[in-house]
Amino acid sequence: MRHLSLISVSVLLSACAGLSTKAPQALDLSGTWQLNRALSDIPAAPTRRNAVKGPPAVERQRKGGMPGGASSMHEMMLSLKAHGLEIEQTSDSMGIQFRSRQDQGYRDISWGKKTQGELKTESGWENNSLVVKMQNGRMKLEERYTISADRQLLTLFVELSGGPQGARKLRKVFDRQD
Repeated sequence: MRHLSLISVSVLLSACAGLSTKAPQALDLSGTWQLNRALSDIPAAPTRRNAVKGPPAVERQRKGGMPGGASSMHEMMLSLKAHGLEIEQTSDSMGIQFRSRQDQGYRDISWGKKTQGELKTESGWENNSLVVKMQNGRMKLEERYTISADRQLLTLFVELSGGPQGARKLRKVFDRQD
């Protein structure tokens, strides 16, 4: 029983430790990446017929009617729509240019926690993955970026909850282009 208590305490402490602000040695995600559809989970594109309308607060955010609303919601959705990535990484931050068919956007990520309007973010390293957590009201998004041992595949795991279409999980795999 005492052994079980020590294990429980160590698991609890590691869960509370948060994300590391120091990138693992020689782990660099920099590069140009293109979506590999065959290895990825591609969600069906919403149509007018199957689109789910969100609660009034979410609809106001989509239309830009709340401070920080539309832009922070757009920032949260960039990884879901991306077909290509341009990543520049330094020891304390990363810039990601997201490209999709209809849209593009840029996200500047600094390791640690920050709040900008209603958008709260936490970014850092867990094992050999970059983890980005974002929250805007009830909507939460978690992204996990991992790179293959040969550095040719970048896998992005995305988990979204609290959004107008409910919880979503998907995996996107990108091939190195440079």
